[in-house]
Amino acid sequence: TRIDNLILDLFRKKDHQVDDNITQLTNITAQTSTTGNGICEDCTAIKLSQVTYTLASYAQIISNLVGITNSTWHINQDRALVVQDPGAHDSGILITNDLNSTISQNWDYRKIGYILNAPITWTDTSADTWYSFIHGYGHFAPKLVASDGQTPNASYNLDQKWFAIPFTVPSDNIFKIAIRANKTGTLTSDGKVEIWGDNSGVPDNGDIRRSVLLNKSTLDALGTTTPSQWFEIPIKPRLDVNPNEKLYIVFPKYGTVTSTFNADYKTLIGTYYDSTDGATWVSKTGTPAFRIYDARRLVSTLENTYVASQISEPRERMFPIRADMEEQTVRQTLLQAGDLLGRQKRTYGNIIVSPIDSRIELNTFCNIVDAKTGLNTKANIVGLSMSCEAEEQGVNKIELQLDEFV
Repeated sequence: TRIDNLILDLFRKKDHQVDDNITQLTNITAQTSTTGNGICEDCTAIKLSQVTYTLASYAQIISNLVGITNSTWHINQDRALVVQDPGAHDSGILITNDLNSTISQNWDYRKIGYILNAPITWTDTSADTWYSFIHGYGHFAPKLVASDGQTPNASYNLDQKWFAIPFTVPSDNIFKIAIRANKTGTLTSDGKVEIWGDNSGVPDNGDIRRSVLLNKSTLDALGTTTPSQWFEIPIKPRLDVNPNEKLYIVFPKYGTVTSTFNADYKTLIGTYYDSTDGATWVSKTGTPAFRIYDARRLVSTLENTYVASQISEPRERMFPIRADMEEQTVRQTLLQAGDLLGRQKRTYGNIIVSPIDSRIELNTFCNIVDAKTGLNTKANIVGLSMSCEAEEQGVNKIELQLDEFV
């Protein structure tokens, strides 16, 4: 799932809420945008395969997701959520002390701020940047280790009986499972899936290895056709098992004949089990559709060859990576981090300019042309301050906080 869609889901769905009877937030506008007034789709195009967070606040989850993209976020003056890379979004503002220059003469006068505290000062530092190696650790690479290998032609309705899928894996852990599932009617209650051990060839209700809640919103989003789409279920934390031991994916009975979800299977071959009470199991003919994934812990390393050629010895930075981020996601994240951390950070002294007759959007870049120092560059607007007193005719100066990576 793309990160921009995950952020939108926070404001459009309730499956992340502790109590989904609580009304969702409505006083913040969350929408995608390429104009600087929403969630930048290009900046948040990274996909996450599975996402599981323990949340304390909306701000926490937004910060975590946006941090993966190396972008920034804030709530603007219109109560709109803005997520974007400042270096990719132009404020349209020119900061200068040379109003007679060609660039000033051709600029929109409403978006020119005259520098009042020349000359501009700045500091370049590599204290927390200019790394030749960036390491990410703590994530996993999932691998498909078991599956049914069939094309299903029927569905097992879970409203009457418990349903168990037997399987074995050659590895020592289970990271994710998947089945082909569809729904009947509208699903309004949470479901459950469990992984059980074996007792003399049938599921053992005294050996429940893991139980996973299936949110009702997720179940209600299932399709209605057979063969169904794959329904992936993360096992967090990963479940340690003995290689080649017989295990079962167990679904307790759920819902009613008009409101339930169903597991796809192939008729006439294979074996599954069902039960009226979850204790006494009966063998049936059929091969349920399933996939089992294990996970290998990884360390991913990015080398910035340009930085390495400019410094005499390696500089390294370590980043802990969320366990549910998969290899391809981490690779993309490190590439973006490497681009940012492979440059020096320039921090400007506070710049005081004349009032600008246009809204100044944070987390965008402005153009700076300082005739006294010869500075001609682009810098990110990270903060601003303005004030006025009763005897003044409105704001007469604005103080800007700017930085950039060079």
